[in-house]
Amino acid sequence: RMLLPKVPPSVVPGDAKSSGSKRGFTNKKTGKIIFAPDNPKQKDWQAAVKWFAAQAANRMVPLDDACILTCRFYRRRPDGHYRTIGGQVSHILKPQFRDAKPGTKPDALKLCRAVEDAMNGVVQKS
Repeated sequence: RMLLPKVPPSVVPGDAKSSGSKRGFTNKKTGKIIFAPDNPKQKDWQAAVKWFAAQAANRMVPLDDACILTCRFYRRRPDGHYRTIGGQVSHILKPQFRDAKPGTKPDALKLCRAVEDAMNGVVQKS
C-alpha cells in the first residue's frame, strides 16, 4: 500500500461553479478553433479554488502520480424550505424538507471536474 502525501483540507467560500460543457468557435484572425467554458463565472471560482489549494499545499511539490480528491459541497437551501413568520422567511425548516437533498444544477460530477481542473499545476502536475 502506497502512502500519499496529504494536503490539509481547504474551504473555499462562495457558490461553487460547475465545469460544464465547452463551446467552440473559430478565431477570425488565426482561423484556429478556441474552446471556452460555457459558464462565464467558472474562471473566478476556479481561481479561488487554485488560491486556497496553493495555501493549503504550502511548499508541497506537485505530484506526478495519481492522487485522491475528496470534495464536499454545501448549498444554500431555497427559501421555500423555511417557514414564514409575519411574511418573513424564518430559520425554521418545514418538516417535509428536513431530509431534502439538492436536485437541481449543478451536479456533483461537474463541480468536482471544476475543482480538479483548478488544482492542476498546484497539487498535481499538469
